[in-house]
Amino acid sequence: MITNAQRINNAIDQWLSTIIDELMPDTSLRYRAKRGISKIIHDKLNIEMIVPFLEDEDGNLDIDNLSTELMEMLATLPPQNMSIGPVEVEFSGKDVRISWPKNIITTMLMGEIGSVRLNAEDISELVKLIKQQ
Repeated sequence: MITNAQRINNAIDQWLSTIIDELMPDTSLRYRAKRGISKIIHDKLNIEMIVPFLEDEDGNLDIDNLSTELMEMLATLPPQNMSIGPVEVEFSGKDVRISWPKNIITTMLMGEIGSVRLNAEDISELVKLIKQQ
């Protein structure tokens, strides 16, 4: 049986894959970027430690209510920044901006993009993927 942490990790990987497919040309670097970004996220965000906060009393993911509450909470937070390894994350209102340092590696992998902005629609897509797991 698949655990809730595995469900979330699988959904995150699918979600990231879709985003990277939209941002990068179809080269072997795209595959490497997917692996590298996935590794950074899974190493820095220990999903197994977060899952108990996401489960209800019976150990089930209450993802619909949780996503609604999360989006409402993000909307009320003042702008905040945090670092996850070399990546900067900025929460501001109803979106999240993820920026990475500009250097030769990131430029080769991601071009001149420099950052990605995620909104409620993107979060809804992640929730949908988690529910499909």
